[in-house]
Amino acid sequence: MSVLVAGTTGSIAHHLMELLPRESGPLVAAGPILPPPEQQRADVQYVRADLRDPEEARRLFEYHQPSEVVHLASRWSVRSGEEDPEEALLGNVALARNVLEACRRHCPGARILFQSSAEVYGLGPLGRGAEVARTEDDPLLPLSTMGASMACGEILARQYVLGHGLRIVVARLFNTVGPRLSRQSLAGEIAWQLARIRVERGEPVLYTGDLEVERDYVDVRDVARAYILLLDKGEPGETYNVASGKTATARQVAEELVQLSGGGVEVRFDPRRERTTEIPMMLGDPGKILRHTGWRSAIPLRESLKDLWNERLGQFRLERKGSRC
Repeated sequence: MSVLVAGTTGSIAHHLMELLPRESGPLVAAGPILPPPEQQRADVQYVRADLRDPEEARRLFEYHQPSEVVHLASRWSVRSGEEDPEEALLGNVALARNVLEACRRHCPGARILFQSSAEVYGLGPLGRGAEVARTEDDPLLPLSTMGASMACGEILARQYVLGHGLRIVVARLFNTVGPRLSRQSLAGEIAWQLARIRVERGEPVLYTGDLEVERDYVDVRDVARAYILLLDKGEPGETYNVASGKTATARQVAEELVQLSGGGVEVRFDPRRERTTEIPMMLGDPGKILRHTGWRSAIPLRESLKDLWNERLGQFRLERKGSRC
């Protein structure tokens, strides 16, 4: 028996693999791209596998027979989903179906965490964004292709719970922040631009999209902790918001990162970075996950941004030093 994480390179996968207990058996991380050797953990078995291929997924699960499964392998960027909607929609649905079907065939008793996204909520039933916090009972009304793919994945997960008795818990994740965050996220992209300005001493201009939107930010380390608790205490067949219950504007995030970087940077709007259909406010109600598991977000946004900035700046310096060697 083993613990299998589908998805290997994201910030959540990194922090999750630090926390997952090893008593359940070997820890296996599978995905089409593996972390570079210096970022791989010695106590994790990394397996290169394209889980969009049902045969590869079948072989992986048949061989490892996991007792716990965490499905993180999806395309998460809203912008890239709009640029390549077919891959975002069909690719994410294929990933979900192949992982769930492999679980049904080879480890039907496993506890499964299926990562979804608050993008499934869209503008909400009033069509204006969230004046109130979203709850797990709100309808799925996605605006983006990525959100639609996550909604399809949730429907598939429900099918495998009802039709096949799989023990699936859905984690509906709000916006993430913290160390090792990808450039596909707002904070990750801003930190990357600022690191480039500082290291390369380039033009001190930060390019952003709409900074007036409000989002519910959760540190990736808090997310990893939530997933551990949901695997242990979450009710199969239930969905849980992983949210802080409070919002910050994108402008607050940008200004905080500019201050952490030393200041002196102009923030300039770039229409190419604006979403085609924007959700003005996204706020999650974390009451259900608190009641069922005791989890609540613990790391303040400023600390998350400080850790993101320090990690991104250090990584950028290493990358530039390596490119000159």
